Amino acid sequence: NVTLRPEMTPSLARMVLARQRELLMPLKWFTVPQCWRFENMQKGRKREHYQWNMDIVGVKGIEA
Repeated sequence: NVTLRPEMTPSLARMVLARQRELLMPLKWFTVPQCWRFENMQKGRKREHYQWNMDIVGVKGIEA
């Protein structure tokens, strides 16, 4: 079986939960992963793509 990654958010959430005592908050994280969509191809929207993710974890407000 082959698994194709649709996005990075679940991977980031698992990492933060597993290492939350070791990480300094707020955690600022960015990735440029190769991802796939499960849909028919459309003009300008391919199944395989790169996606720029920026996440800030550990702060509820905009001060991050």
